[in-house]
Amino acid sequence: MQNMAIQGELRQQITDFVGKVSLFSSLDASQYEKVIAAAKLVKFEPHEPIMRQGEPSDSFFVLVRGKASIIVAKEGTDESVELGQVEPPESLGEVGVLMEQDRSATVLASEEVLALRFDAITFKPMFDQIPNFGFALCQALANRLTATTQKVPIKQLDESALPQDNVLKMLPMGFMQRHRVLPVKMDGNVLTLGFV
Repeated sequence: MQNMAIQGELRQQITDFVGKVSLFSSLDASQYEKVIAAAKLVKFEPHEPIMRQGEPSDSFFVLVRGKASIIVAKEGTDESVELGQVEPPESLGEVGVLMEQDRSATVLASEEVLALRFDAITFKPMFDQIPNFGFALCQALANRLTATTQKVPIKQLDESALPQDNVLKMLPMGFMQRHRVLPVKMDGNVLTLGFV
């Protein structure tokens, strides 16, 4: 991680960028300078960790440029799973800072990344020093929660395509009646169930 100065043309770009970040979008443009004053601009090289799972949440980041991968280690193993990629203007780690919990995932720079870093010690005073910051943060977190808990669309069964006998025999009749499910089709070792 390399610290960079927020000055010149880059300062204007960062000022314009702050309004696009969901955490700050409810703020007045005149308050963006206070946000920038609380931040440090940092650069990460490709494959460099931005944060590591299990470490203390001493800061959070807002991606300004570049993409990063979110990776979670499987409990009790040496394996890890990539949950996805994030790109600007996403924020990372603010929930851990708010809850004072260790990092729940590792985030690696997929390419060169520029990010605003907000240390926990400067984050908390932002609630008092920047009017509407608390509301903006609550609104951003509520929007994220809503987006991640929306219903998954479920395909409707084509009623003209009846299940084959060998698929129907995959589950006992009592089980199907009790749980109101019906084996519909088998693709390799994947059984598709219909349900009420």
